[in-house]
Amino acid sequence: MRPGPLVLVIALLALAGVCARMGLWQHSRWVEKRAANARLESMLRAGPESLAGGAALKARRTDKVLLGGRFDTSRHLLLSHEPEEGGVGVDVVTPLRLADGVLVLVNRGWMAVDSAEAAHPERFTTDDSVLVVAYAQPLKGAHSRLPWVRLAGETPERWSSLHPDPDTLAARWPGVTNDVWLVALPECTMDSLKRFPPRLTDPQTHLSYAVQWAIFTLAALGGVIVVLARERKRAAGAAA
Repeated sequence: MRPGPLVLVIALLALAGVCARMGLWQHSRWVEKRAANARLESMLRAGPESLAGGAALKARRTDKVLLGGRFDTSRHLLLSHEPEEGGVGVDVVTPLRLADGVLVLVNRGWMAVDSAEAAHPERFTTDDSVLVVAYAQPLKGAHSRLPWVRLAGETPERWSSLHPDPDTLAARWPGVTNDVWLVALPECTMDSLKRFPPRLTDPQTHLSYAVQWAIFTLAALGGVIVVLARERKRAAGAAA
């Protein structure tokens, strides 16, 4: 085989290998997301697990749980959030003091307001004992550290952000657990805030990409076949 076609065949085979690897990776992501959705749906259908305090909570970071405690009414974090149904508002996040004294953030739900400055969760928050039915989630940082902005007013503290970044949480509110938090579920009836079930991920995008990479792989292999066929035809013509 001439050097030119040989180099082309090697390049096409390398391209086919890369495309096949990418397709397998996308397929594995599709399988993982389907499995994660199945686990989440199963957890949401099940009843909550009643936990005694913070130590038990940290051991079950992705479970549906039932916890009792009292809200720390002196501070609130307001997270900008536009639900899929539409509307402008914020998620109200307040520390909850559990029976063993551990403080953990609770995303209590969504309220419709024009801006975080207009939100006053202290008007419907008491320090009475409450029961929270929630989805326990690991508290992960964003790609970059997100600032908290202090809103007007001395007490209670009101802060605004996009996400309860764990590093910022540790700096602003030391003593509050910064590796897990609670997202209240719709069956939680502690107040009038609107609560949404956890979103299921869409695995079909990964499946679509896997199919595309498979097509690219077949196209590259088809190119190899074409080059080899032409070289064989050329060799047969030269021999004749």
